[in-house]
Amino acid sequence: TVISITHDLEEVAMSDRVLIMKKGSIESTSSPRELFSRNDLDQIGLDDPFANQLKHSLSQNGYDLPENYLTE
Repeated sequence: TVISITHDLEEVAMSDRVLIMKKGSIESTSSPRELFSRNDLDQIGLDDPFANQLKHSLSQNGYDLPENYLTE
C-alpha cells in the first residue's frame, strides 16, 4: 500500500482510489475515473485536466465519447 499526497492529476490518474480533502475535511472518495467525470472539479480546488476539457467541448458540439475516456 502506498499513500501519496499530491496535486498532480497525472499521478492521481494512476491511482486505485482518490480521497479529496478540503480544509482538513474529506470532501469525497472515489476512483480516478469517477473523480474526472465530475463537473465540479473547480469547486473542490482542482483544475479540470485537458482531456476532460476536450471531452466536454466535444460533447457540447454533438460528439459522443465513452465515459471511460481518460487519456490525453
